[in-house]
Amino acid sequence: ADPTPARLRYDGTDVAAVTLLVAAGHGLALLPADLAPRHPDVTTVVLRDRLVHRVELLVVPGRVASSERLVSAVTG
Repeated sequence: ADPTPARLRYDGTDVAAVTLLVAAGHGLALLPADLAPRHPDVTTVVLRDRLVHRVELLVVPGRVASSERLVSAVTG
């Protein structure tokens, strides 16, 4: 059995509400630092280096030209 069972669970998307819950002492939250609103009663702890998102494009033979147009449109 889990020695610290969850007493409150918030599945919403309002990060300000999450921050207020944490500030009120109702637990902790794991949020990207850029999304976490600043609050005087909440401390941000950096867990590790920032993640780098990598995007790959798999190309079907014979479709290279359309793939190149897509890459050009997305990257500007």
